[in-house]
Amino acid sequence: ITGWLDSDTMSGATANNVPTAESVKAYVDANAGSIQNFKDVKCASTITTSATDGEANAVVLPFDTTITESTTNTITFYGSGGVSGVTGGANSWSMSTTGFYIFSWNVGTNTNISNNRILSGVKLQSGISNGEEMEWSDIEPSYCYIYDRGNGSVRKGSMSMSIIHNIVNGDGSTRLFRLVLWKEASSNASTNAITKTNATSIHITQLQ
Repeated sequence: ITGWLDSDTMSGATANNVPTAESVKAYVDANAGSIQNFKDVKCASTITTSATDGEANAVVLPFDTTITESTTNTITFYGSGGVSGVTGGANSWSMSTTGFYIFSWNVGTNTNISNNRILSGVKLQSGISNGEEMEWSDIEPSYCYIYDRGNGSVRKGSMSMSIIHNIVNGDGSTRLFRLVLWKEASSNASTNAITKTNATSIHITQLQ
């Protein structure tokens, strides 16, 4: 060892000098990285699927209550009012900063009738406005299913999913996202799935 290095950027580092403690701390603090853009949101109210089978009858999960979020935040949830001037955007969200994001969600459901089997589906969609209304398309892979073979009061099911998605708004438009739920099939035609507010939430984090 031939000497000390007093540099917050480690400029001048060699195999023969030792950085000061102050320089090491400053360098680590500046390069440790941090999560600067994230939001956790839950549903304050339940939503019930249609009694009719199929994805065409999907309902949008009403994420409307922020649990926590970063100080610097570009993630906006629009609630039941949707985006001003555009129909079909209720309970959607958007990110004003492009890049890679992690979407992680959990959906828990109950049923309206006991002792009946039901299979429910969940998927993530992205949409863009044609000027008047939203046009939605499925994001792959995001399909998940909840199978509930309920008996008596014990008839709850849940699923969890996480994907990385690249947000690119190269045409200057705002791309929206939403999570939908539908009844795939059930042993009794009148059986519906009902979301559980304490088991339905979404976390979104931008990768730095």
